[in-house]
Parts: sequence; structure tokens; C-alpha cells
Amino acid sequence: MTDTNAAEFQPLNSNERELLAHVGMFGSAAYPVRKLGRGWEVFTFFRVGGSPIVYRTKRKAFEAFELTLSLLRARAAEEARARAVADIRRMHAEGMSVERLVTLYGSEVRELFA
Repeated sequence: MTDTNAAEFQPLNSNERELLAHVGMFGSAAYPVRKLGRGWEVFTFFRVGGSPIVYRTKRKAFEAFELTLSLLRARAAEEARARAVADIRRMHAEGMSVERLVTLYGSEVRELFA
């Protein structure tokens, strides 16, 4: 578990969280992709910007949106990791031993206090 500097990533805003939750509940049926003339577009959904490109196939539009989702998921994971590091540091400052923290969070904790 690496120590994360808060300036290295941008936390998700509420709209991005809602979009991830919505897609998590409804799967690919909730993807903001629609037919536009002869092509397909990814439109703005939950105030999260779509793509300015009109794609030739629905599959390409889905792939573009899935790239957006993967970026959002990576930011969410980084945010969770930063919260975990902050919790571990707080518990250690309150007197919890490194060995107990390793029991709770795994051996990666040792890297924080090496």
C-alpha cells in the first residue's frame, strides 16, 4: 500500500459517483449511447460530459464510454486508497501497533512505516 499524496489525483464529484452507481445498478443498459443519424453518440449523462465524436458503430461508442468508466473507477480506487492510508496513519498515531495494523489491512502496511 503506497502512501498517496492528495494532490496527485482529483476526487470524484457527486455527479461522477451517481453515474458509477447508476451503471453499477443497470449495467450496459444504462450506457448513455444513442443513435444520431447514421452514427452513434455518447451523450452527457448525470452532468458527466459525453464524447464530441459521432462513432460509426454502437460498439465503438460503447468502448468510448467504457474508457470513461475505467478512468472514473481508477479515480475512485485511488480515493479509497488515500482514505485507507489516512485511517491507518490515524490509528497508528492513536497507539495501534504496526503488527495489529498488518493483521487488519495486510502486509502492505509495513511500507508506510518503513
